[in-house]
Amino acid sequence: MIPALVLLLSLGGCPSLATQTFAPSNARGVRYDGFMAYAAFSDLAVEGAFEHALCQRLHAAGHACETMLHAAPPTEKQTGASRRRAAETSGAQAVVMVELADPDTASRRILANGQPG
Repeated sequence: MIPALVLLLSLGGCPSLATQTFAPSNARGVRYDGFMAYAAFSDLAVEGAFEHALCQRLHAAGHACETMLHAAPPTEKQTGASRRRAAETSGAQAVVMVELADPDTASRRILANGQPG
């Protein structure tokens, strides 16, 4: 099984607000190269835009990245187990998961306009 680093970023209204990061104790301090970007949003268009933007930034920094929507397309029924299988078979060393704490904030509106920050 691949070690997975799961980050939960709670974005309230502005990227300058504090975020929360959660990682297994055995993953702290470990450097990863291959990532899977997973934006846990209810709006697939926003999810796709955010995952794509995150992967673009990781690619620009020299890292491999695949989006969850590519690995586990919404054309098939998705569950936590199917997303986990997609992550494990993708070759990614870590999963970066992003979830908005409040989908009705300015951050959500910015994302909806296709401008992930």
